[in-house]
Amino acid sequence: MDDSNPQQPAQSLEEVEMELSLQAIDTREQLLDQLPEAIGKAGGELLFELPHDRDDLSWAGAVAFGEGASRQFAIVSLPADGGPAKVEPAASSELPMARIAESYAGLMPHFRTAA
Repeated sequence: MDDSNPQQPAQSLEEVEMELSLQAIDTREQLLDQLPEAIGKAGGELLFELPHDRDDLSWAGAVAFGEGASRQFAIVSLPADGGPAKVEPAASSELPMARIAESYAGLMPHFRTAA
């Protein structure tokens, strides 16, 4: 068995559905306008968006799909060059925000209760 090239996590059906919904989006304004509907259609919720220090991205945020043990997390990003939005499993994302998505999702019910 060759461990030198670990297999990347596959996209979930929800991530693929959301990425297909976002394919025609190539500006930040369009993304922010259409993202809530695309996330909702895929059965997900936007957890947060954070500033980043990468010149190659104009926007990035974390999304959760599903409930309980089947809950999955994805990172949505929009390239600065105007290309299509990208949806990738948080587990394989290089963006630092991917490492906190699951922890933040665990806190959300407590935020809702406190509000």
